[in-house]
Amino acid sequence: MDCRHYDWTRLRRCQAFPESIPTEIWLGDHRHLTPFPGDAGLRFDPTGPRP
Repeated sequence: MDCRHYDWTRLRRCQAFPESIPTEIWLGDHRHLTPFPGDAGLRFDPTGPRP
């Protein structure tokens, strides 16, 4: 499912994690519907369409 915060121009990057999405989130071990260290208050938001 797509997230409105994902940066489709850079692999494994988003507004919450501009350097690299943590492995726990990337692999699905943490769905990022709750806080995660370093996420700047941003969470998974499925409303964003893929460009």
